[in-house]
Amino acid sequence: MWTPFDPVKIAKLAGVADARPGEVGELGFGPTFPHDLGANQNAADALITVPLGNTLALEVAAAAITGEQLGADAIPDLLVVSLSVNDFVGHGWGHESWEAWDEMLRLDADLAKFLAALDAKVGAGRWAMIATSDHGAAPMPAAGGWRITYEQVQAAANAAASAEF
Repeated sequence: MWTPFDPVKIAKLAGVADARPGEVGELGFGPTFPHDLGANQNAADALITVPLGNTLALEVAAAAITGEQLGADAIPDLLVVSLSVNDFVGHGWGHESWEAWDEMLRLDADLAKFLAALDAKVGAGRWAMIATSDHGAAPMPAAGGWRITYEQVQAAANAAASAEF
């Protein structure tokens, strides 16, 4: 069951009630807390939609550091970890939702543990991290936000190209 880690803090951070307009949930989960992990019969789908997916990915990454002896010698190692739950949460509930705030607070705590594990296993100052994102987000249209359509992007690009050339 996915319930908010700290509902009082999340309510304060979000500044809105749970279940805003436009929240539909994701992959079988409804728009409001709590979310029953058994609502989706495919465990892999369920894990990429809830914070537990990021938690497990970072736990596996920490185990890989030990199991593969990453950082044990002077030859650089590369470990790539994908934390994609945020994307699914954003699409299903919106980036300003209680679910998004809860996921971010949990990810922050999970990353703190993972970075501490890197310091302990590899050594402080002996590793580097690059973080990337696939895209940003705007508030959900149903909650007063807006989206840019393909046609709007195409028209702006054509106008810019015409003005330049």
